[in-house]
Amino acid sequence: NTIFFSENGCEAHGCDVSKDALLEAETRVKEYSVNFTECSFINLNYDDNGFDVVL
Repeated sequence: NTIFFSENGCEAHGCDVSKDALLEAETRVKEYSVNFTECSFINLNYDDNGFDVVL
């Protein structure tokens, strides 16, 4: 999903608690504009109302 949205002009973000998972994801999408953040799903490091859609 992240690649699809990035290819279609959307600002794409990904987050995970695992640094290893984030490194793997970054490797897979390095030619796309995707922002990754290491964080807990219980305490997300994003501003309230900062996204139009969350998948």
